[in-house]
Amino acid sequence: MNRARFLPVSSLASRLRFVMGAGGGWFLLVTPRDASLTAVGAEIIDECEAQLPDAPARTLRVADDVDAFAAACASGSTEVVVALAEAVSDHDWKRVDVARSALLKVGAGVLVLPERDLDAFLSGAPNFASVMGAETFFWAPDPSTLDDAAREALLTSFRDRSGLTDDALIAAASAGTAPDEPYVAQWLVLLGREDLLRG
Repeated sequence: MNRARFLPVSSLASRLRFVMGAGGGWFLLVTPRDASLTAVGAEIIDECEAQLPDAPARTLRVADDVDAFAAACASGSTEVVVALAEAVSDHDWKRVDVARSALLKVGAGVLVLPERDLDAFLSGAPNFASVMGAETFFWAPDPSTLDDAAREALLTSFRDRSGLTDDALIAAASAGTAPDEPYVAQWLVLLGREDLLRG
């Protein structure tokens, strides 16, 4: 999973547009633990409305009702489903895995998952996870969509988590010694240093 790519939502919407015309598919978008799934989901919906005006997009919460989630996906062959998966129990992940054939009927889907819940998803729904395979990404914030307060809140959370300053992170990334964690790439994007991202 450390080899997953980092992707801003605008680029994800472009990929969704492609799979809509190619028979459908799912993407996994992993967010840092301090990000709001609701906000990321809203960002995806906004981009879908801009880039896929003919494909309705809606947000569903996996943990609210797994059966309703699966049924909605099964009936949505021409729509984009943005599934917010926060605090999903192991039992419900297993139910999601059993329902994967229904989930695959959606036009295009994005499972938005906090980093802290990734292991539970991979162990609870391994077959559904394998469907996504190479279509796994870490969310990269688009600095142009964040106001100053939101940008600073993310930066502060990254500094607190690592114990590093912005300058110390840049130095470590330049030397190839930065922590091998998803949030580090998101931090570099916010600092405008995408050039230091590793593959």
